[in-house]
Amino acid sequence: MKITQVNIHLKHSGGSKLKAFATITFDDMFVVRDLKIIEGERGLFVAMPSTRVREKCPRCQNKNPIRSRFCSECGMKIPEKRRYDEDQRREEHKDIAHPITAEAREYIEGMILESYREQKGMQESGDSLTDTSSNVEKVVEPASGDDANELTEPLEEIQEQPLEEIQETSEEEAL
Repeated sequence: MKITQVNIHLKHSGGSKLKAFATITFDDMFVVRDLKIIEGERGLFVAMPSTRVREKCPRCQNKNPIRSRFCSECGMKIPEKRRYDEDQRREEHKDIAHPITAEAREYIEGMILESYREQKGMQESGDSLTDTSSNVEKVVEPASGDDANELTEPLEEIQEQPLEEIQETSEEEAL
């Protein structure tokens, strides 16, 4: 699978470790959202999309984030089962999607960080940031032959129609 598009959404908060969110598209068919670009102790890295692990309230069975002191539904004090050390804190979040091999992780992280650095450079140089996506590789071939004509003919007809006719046709179809 190839990454065909990377969208970077920069965060403009001063001292935050979170620098940006990223969305990637594989083969123009599959999207993964909410990847985070974070400034860590050893530099930038990409965190995969994740969700907070939850545990049930003993009274009402509402799912509350781990380490909650009270239930968000019934207000009951949730008994503290154990003390959490730093390793257990990391278990509060579980990845929703993640690469299985080191090569896949390096590929994804490399593509995202490259796009992030390009966009960050554009921002610092004052270039316009109207388009936050970068097409990495064009996989879909343009239509050719009879299929191409079938696709463009209706578009040409619509472009030639006055707007009032299009609106009237839409209203008639709705009835």
